[in-house]
Amino acid sequence: MLPDGVPEFRPEKVRSLPPTQRKIIEYMLEAGASSWTLSAKDLGAAVGTSGVNVVRAAQALGYSKLSHLRLALADHTAARQAYGEITPVQRMEATLSDVPVSELLERDVRVARAGLDRLIEGIRLQEFERAVELLDRSDRIVWRGIGPTAFLAQYAALHCRRIGHDSAAMTQLDRGLADELLGLQKKDALVILSYGGKERHTEVIISEAESKGADVVLVTDEPTEEWSDRVTMVLECRRGGRDQFQSHAVTMVLIESLILGVADRNTSRVGKSLARLQQLRAEILDR
Repeated sequence: MLPDGVPEFRPEKVRSLPPTQRKIIEYMLEAGASSWTLSAKDLGAAVGTSGVNVVRAAQALGYSKLSHLRLALADHTAARQAYGEITPVQRMEATLSDVPVSELLERDVRVARAGLDRLIEGIRLQEFERAVELLDRSDRIVWRGIGPTAFLAQYAALHCRRIGHDSAAMTQLDRGLADELLGLQKKDALVILSYGGKERHTEVIISEAESKGADVVLVTDEPTEEWSDRVTMVLECRRGGRDQFQSHAVTMVLIESLILGVADRNTSRVGKSLARLQQLRAEILDR
């Protein structure tokens, strides 16, 4: 409930703002609560403008004070979360209606950059090193993903095999997932790419990993205490804005960094594997 005199935040008003002011509001929506405590000066610096423009953006949306805009954004975010998951159609409509096509690339790069900054802030160096160690000491790295993340899991498994580390992708649902889980072993390291809250199939996978004694690295945008206590470690990795197209650009960077970390721990193995890859390519092409 907003205080008297503070209007509700209306996303449709953002598209009518001048480009610089629109960038400010988009940044606050994407960064979420981490941006609501920033001063006007710091918000301006985050998007490459002045604090004066931040205040003007708030005023253009009908807020006499920046603090009122923060309250409205917090209320808007809480309401969207309370009324359930936003549909893919709604996300796509919001993404495409917010900016003209000529500004989409710039906006998406800015969103990705903000996401990468939050990734570095959210995952401490010790956590990243521990995750690399878990993956490296395993006999096999199993990457779990469904939908769009299924392709990321397959991509990750391919590159792990290229650096000489046995790897597989676990991408099935229903009965197919049961067959994949049969092969899970104690010395596997399971990386679960889980987005959008708790799901039954992820619960089953975690339970099976527990029963086998396999290490689990949970990559998610919504860590929960219940799951955090049951997996080996959690890496928080967010996608695009909750209300907009869900980009996995940041997830891809994290995956590649983990694989490079594993490669760095055994360069001789990497060299042999890549040399064999090149030899096989030559044989296939008869060169």
